[in-house]
Amino acid sequence: LHVYTNQSSFTCKHVVVTVPKPLINSIQFSPSLPSPFVQLLQRQPLGAVIKLNVVYDSPFWRVNGSNGQVTIPDDILGVTYDNSPYDSKEGVLVSFLIGEKARKLGQLSAAQRKAQVIALLAKIFGPRAANPVEFHEKVWAEDEFARGAFGVYNPPGVLYGFKNTTRLFRFENVHFSGEAMSEDWSGYMEGAIRTGYR
Repeated sequence: LHVYTNQSSFTCKHVVVTVPKPLINSIQFSPSLPSPFVQLLQRQPLGAVIKLNVVYDSPFWRVNGSNGQVTIPDDILGVTYDNSPYDSKEGVLVSFLIGEKARKLGQLSAAQRKAQVIALLAKIFGPRAANPVEFHEKVWAEDEFARGAFGVYNPPGVLYGFKNTTRLFRFENVHFSGEAMSEDWSGYMEGAIRTGYR
């Protein structure tokens, strides 16, 4: 096999491809990948997700008996969880903006998103939530090596229509691996690890 990049070229016996499924079609293969697999990849986009980690000096919500878990279907945050380290020295709330919420807030500036999220967390957890020590966000659609998260989704008819193609793990000496190629835990790190053992 010969692999060519913008900077280098390599000759090898096997290649392992681990990019997200929607990005596989951006790689030129010769010979071409089987057309049913190419067609499947065109129909499996990644979801819209913004992941937020809001860090506080302590997990103050636990003092009032809260576990930090919140689900508000009609507000900007899809779900929020206590993501604090085991030692609980810092408090971390991890939140996910999913689907339409992520697309809508993704059009705002990072500062505008932060202000809206902090205001909502303060409304839920009280005034201490208005003063985080750190705020981290990942807009997955802006990541050039992902273009979305966390896993692909399948519009109606895709899985049935491509039932014989959904798990192409190998094409000649090219091996497909990664979270989306896992039969179990697809879309998660556990799935990626499982495909590494194949």
